[in-house]
Amino acid sequence: ILICSLVAEVLFYHSHRMLHSNFWFGIHKIHHEFHAPIGLLAAYCHPVEMVLSNIIPLFIYMFLASAHAYTMAVWVCFALLSTQHSHNGYHFPFWNMKASLHDYHHENTVGGNFGTL
Repeated sequence: ILICSLVAEVLFYHSHRMLHSNFWFGIHKIHHEFHAPIGLLAAYCHPVEMVLSNIIPLFIYMFLASAHAYTMAVWVCFALLSTQHSHNGYHFPFWNMKASLHDYHHENTVGGNFGTL
């Protein structure tokens, strides 16, 4: 799961940064319609973005490594909880990513904070 997390982080960071470029931002701006995001809107995005930035980074290593179904289930639960947390607006001290950083990212779409870790 640690390797999954690292692979997903690298792929998500680069795909998310790409989606903020002028060429792709027309697709990504759907996700940024909400400047103060809430957890349920974390997956609100264009279908192309869902594939490029969410599904591929989440599952690519699991499929390449032929991961066990239980390992994949634990990984998907962890990833979904992390996504929900980054969009919920609350800061939990035991969680690595501060939701306030992601809130700032939604308020200022030209800024950084493209990754999750």
